[in-house]
Amino acid sequence: MNTPVSLTPSISIIDGFDMGMPERTGSYILNEDKLTIIETGPSPSVKHIIDGFRALDLKLEDVEYIILTHIHLDHAGGAGLLIQHCPNAKVIVHPKGKRHLHDPSRLIMGAKAVYKEDFDR
Repeated sequence: MNTPVSLTPSISIIDGFDMGMPERTGSYILNEDKLTIIETGPSPSVKHIIDGFRALDLKLEDVEYIILTHIHLDHAGGAGLLIQHCPNAKVIVHPKGKRHLHDPSRLIMGAKAVYKEDFDR
């Protein structure tokens, strides 16, 4: 079970275990007026976000915003998968990043070139 870390009474961080490594990436959960997730991490991190929400006793259906600081896969690669679990959420991303969310093929090619055989971890 992924245990979220409380930073303040209304802000927690959930470890994304990117590439199977603890504390490599994380998603911030703002449980204030509008339940918000900042950063999704890559797609394999989504299961850790789901587990973290259970541990926090929060519902993904209550998420109103998913904010992506930028579109690198280790920050936003899981957005498409996570939004399927957050039907009421709106994804917030810089306008220049929007096209990469619709077609991440160039980002994926670049990440595969960097991470090589570790890409699928």
